[in-house]
Amino acid sequence: MRLTEDLHRVDGVAGGNVYLITGAHPLLVDTGLPGQAGTILAYMERAGLSPRSLEAIVLTHHDVDHVGSAAELQRVTGAPIWAPVGDAAYIRRDATPAGFKRNAWRIARLVFGPCPPPRLDRELMDGDRLPGDLEVLATPGHTPGHISLFRPGLLLAGDVLRTGSRRRPARLRASAPFMSSDPGQVAASISRLAQLDTEIIGAGHGTPVTRGGREALGALARRMVGAAAHAPAPAGGKEG
Repeated sequence: MRLTEDLHRVDGVAGGNVYLITGAHPLLVDTGLPGQAGTILAYMERAGLSPRSLEAIVLTHHDVDHVGSAAELQRVTGAPIWAPVGDAAYIRRDATPAGFKRNAWRIARLVFGPCPPPRLDRELMDGDRLPGDLEVLATPGHTPGHISLFRPGLLLAGDVLRTGSRRRPARLRASAPFMSSDPGQVAASISRLAQLDTEIIGAGHGTPVTRGGREALGALARRMVGAAAHAPAPAGGKEG
């Protein structure tokens, strides 16, 4: 699915959305579940890119549905892998996710096959600049080290944002609380993103927003503030 002259969402990938940036500095953003390398490479070929043309593979966070094919793609393309410093230990498997996400890794390996850790060549921090005029933004909450990528008019937001079913018009939603390491940080990250001058938003799941991205982010941020204001106070909490 071609979104702009140099941006594609790779079709047919199982797991999270995979985005391909073409042009002078080809980048792949996220890699789906294990076993998706063939689908991604075939799409690259249709877009006129050879495997060895990738400048880098960028991972937004450590979840298996985004890093599952990273090692295989690294082996075939030779591309370096850049990943957020706050999630690097999970991607290298020096640390293990807790709860639901630990089970997700186990299920993915059973269903889709082996998922070896990739070699990380660069650990990204807030404010880092990437080829193609992309800026790294720390957007924690879905995972501790989650990042988004931004350039004027375009936001690749990973899983801090989602749009639900691909068969419905894109409507931004936040990372679900049960999928988030810190829902409060998700809200803060979305408030930050709502200040950006963006038109197109590539979320981690669902149909990309192709127009009116800033307005959609602002509406989501306001809905979240309203929901927080009407949420019941925690048990034992004090009235303020």
